[in-house]
Amino acid sequence: MKKLYLLLCIPLLPLFVQAQSRNIVESNLCGYYSQLFGYEVKNIKNPKLYETIEEWMGTKYLYAGESKEGIDCSGFVSIIFDKAYNVSMPANSKEIYDFSEPIRTSELKEGDLVFFNTMGHGISHLGVYLGDNRFAHTSFLIGVTVSDLSNPYFRKTYTAAGRYTGGNNAYSELIQKQ
Repeated sequence: MKKLYLLLCIPLLPLFVQAQSRNIVESNLCGYYSQLFGYEVKNIKNPKLYETIEEWMGTKYLYAGESKEGIDCSGFVSIIFDKAYNVSMPANSKEIYDFSEPIRTSELKEGDLVFFNTMGHGISHLGVYLGDNRFAHTSFLIGVTVSDLSNPYFRKTYTAAGRYTGGNNAYSELIQKQ
């Protein structure tokens, strides 16, 4: 009976080990990014998203910038989407908003976009939602950082949430499946 049990279980062992390894890697990544970003990261759907944000953390703000010398919010989000999702988008917050499917704040998922009116005349700032009310963006004062949507400044200037479509629903469908 033991031999039969072993014969049945041995082929399943690689699947078990692979699942265990994936859980350990995800747990380690969550712990690492929790320390780096300053909040408890509970779940990571797209590790490349977090890697790309980490690569740009601390890069100073520069209007219309798109390099490590300086970057603005739309340039940062465009680079994030290119690297993490292989999706091209315009480097203009209003155009990105125009090509996004509106969603409720309660529907936000990792990789969705959050839009702000910081200048008093429509969409002027955006970031990439990570989860747990946090988003990555380029701050005028700090540069690339992760912030909390419940921060009084962001609560006051928050305008909308969206799922980028760029005229193509493939990315939108990918995020909805998460």
